[in-house]
Amino acid sequence: MGAGVFVTSNMVASFNNVTISNNRSFSASGAGIYADNNATIIVSDCAITGNVSAATSGGGIYYGSSSTNSIVKNSVISGNTATLAAGGVYATGGGVLEIRDSEINNNVAHNNGGGIVATNNGNIVIIDSDVIGNTANGSSAGLAGGIYVGPNSTMNITSSRVNNNTVHAGSHGRGGAIYTEPSVNVTLNISDTEIIGNTAESDGGGIYVSTGAFVSITGGKISDNTTGANGGAIYIAYENLANLTVGAGTVFSGNSATTYARMDPADQALYDAQIFAISFSLPLPFNGYNNYDIRYESDLPMDICQHNVSLWADDINCIATPETGLFGGQINGATVSALSVIVGGIAIVVVLVSHKLLAKHR
Repeated sequence: MGAGVFVTSNMVASFNNVTISNNRSFSASGAGIYADNNATIIVSDCAITGNVSAATSGGGIYYGSSSTNSIVKNSVISGNTATLAAGGVYATGGGVLEIRDSEINNNVAHNNGGGIVATNNGNIVIIDSDVIGNTANGSSAGLAGGIYVGPNSTMNITSSRVNNNTVHAGSHGRGGAIYTEPSVNVTLNISDTEIIGNTAESDGGGIYVSTGAFVSITGGKISDNTTGANGGAIYIAYENLANLTVGAGTVFSGNSATTYARMDPADQALYDAQIFAISFSLPLPFNGYNNYDIRYESDLPMDICQHNVSLWADDINCIATPETGLFGGQINGATVSALSVIVGGIAIVVVLVSHKLLAKHR
């Protein structure tokens, strides 16, 4: 444990203007720094680079304390590698790890979380930091090019940049920037943060939201993310829709997805312009549009409103009861708000643009 530095048993270790580099752990986690058993670490103005966790997780830092608060500030964690999870930073156990004014860049995990992982009671706060150019890959597994949030864990990201991260692994490669594990007590809060230029070989070029996770996004920009399948910016399972909140200040632009089902020619212009911020698909001949910005899916049967419809604000042909999932933002410079609704037991999406309601059944 801790090929570079090992901190344990209620110890407090401070690192100031220190370089920890080119260490290799052959059988344990935390090639750069390993901290557990209520240890506290204070990392300031440091460089943690080129470390390799050859068998497990946390190429740069493994933080496993259960009740202490630690901090990484004004530091660079770059070019580290983990055979399993978290090329850069791995947090578990319940303690809070704050990452402030730092760079978590160009790390690699051969499983999940190229840059950062919080799992099994992990708790990470990221403030004014970069998570850029990280990669998760593997032949049969690979989730979260940038950040992975696992069971019973919390990730808070503020005024940061999660850009140009990549997840490979073919159809398993989900969440170019961020992936949330399908589990209970998974919380992801993002505010005033850029999520730009990330890539997933499968679903969720920007963010992949699994069932059970609670995700809140306020402000910031989600743009130019790409997926090899569905959900250029955000992919979310339909049953989890109520757990996703996107604030009105969030800007979506330039996201792209590779696959889509049936497209009506009359709707092509709207689709290309990314007017609709939300969509989902059904396993029927009339399949839903794969959305460039947010896509969610459902296994619900479809028996009414089987074609796309446009509703003016005073149209009463379809009486809608709102769900709790509420979305808003700017798309191509226009202010847009959207609300998922149920029409005759079937989910549709209503988008308000310049006082006109445009409803799409997907």
